[in-house]
Amino acid sequence: MKRINSSSLVKLGIAATCILLTSSCATSQAASVEDYAGGSVEPIAQLKDVSLTVGSKEYDEQLVLSQIAIVALEAAGAKVEDQTGLQGTGTVRKALTSGDIDLYWEYTGTGWFELLGQTQPYPAAELYTVASEMDLKENQISWLNAAPMNDTYAIGVTKEFSEANNISSISEMVDFIKKNPGSDTLCVESEFLQRPDGLTGMQKAYGMQDMEPMKMGSAVIYTQLAAGDCNFGAINSTDGRLVGLKLMSLQDDKGFFPAYNPAVTMRQETLQKYPEIKALLEPIAQKIDDATITALNSQAADGTKPRTVAVNWLKSEGFIG
Repeated sequence: MKRINSSSLVKLGIAATCILLTSSCATSQAASVEDYAGGSVEPIAQLKDVSLTVGSKEYDEQLVLSQIAIVALEAAGAKVEDQTGLQGTGTVRKALTSGDIDLYWEYTGTGWFELLGQTQPYPAAELYTVASEMDLKENQISWLNAAPMNDTYAIGVTKEFSEANNISSISEMVDFIKKNPGSDTLCVESEFLQRPDGLTGMQKAYGMQDMEPMKMGSAVIYTQLAAGDCNFGAINSTDGRLVGLKLMSLQDDKGFFPAYNPAVTMRQETLQKYPEIKALLEPIAQKIDDATITALNSQAADGTKPRTVAVNWLKSEGFIG
């Protein structure tokens, strides 16, 4: 019986995922540097015709971020294979470490808690440093500088509910609940109940142990909030649905939720071979703040293809022509 090595298993997992996610995992549309001429990203001799594979997780934000990287690399002259839309952090991380993909965007909080198995929280300003240094030392994975956007957990409400009850922070939510018994309708997904940076830690930080959550699927939380069936909901702070459903995040005024800043991650050997990738992608990452990614996510949520979203944004920022 032929033994299948771990790299082959990762490739089989990618193939199976791509069959399920037909809109992803296709070779990037043929594009040449001429297609993007006129912007600040210019052809880079060291990347000309270099074959690189970009991966991502399966949701809108990851698809948009990955397409931004793909288009920028194409504009610099690389030949890029699109392996985006892989299901789950574990799958895409294994694809990176095995060499089946060359880079993908990961979040500092996910790296620290899930990939590195740490439990000690760090302030946002320090988390990138400790996570990236540990990942490089233990796993030879390099993190490029992170984008300023922070896709962390948040407590969401409708803008109407916030204005009507003068609630703009989590502390004000706790005060409202104490003054209005029976108003503690907090809708959460199962993962939020289990994570150290989820409900248990938030209850301790904000003194809200008596709150009884309602568990439901993450996608349902947004629609239930909009419909008024949940007064409060655990959401992601940069989700594109916030725009269309007129939702907002409450201020985490005690700074409980950790930072989830995305950064391009690569094997150290790949970055050493092609250091030009760092110089290419980091200035682009620095332009992606919360307002920017929320707007881009909203376009993707409304049906615009992530590649189109990426191309239009890169043009608007002058990176490509």
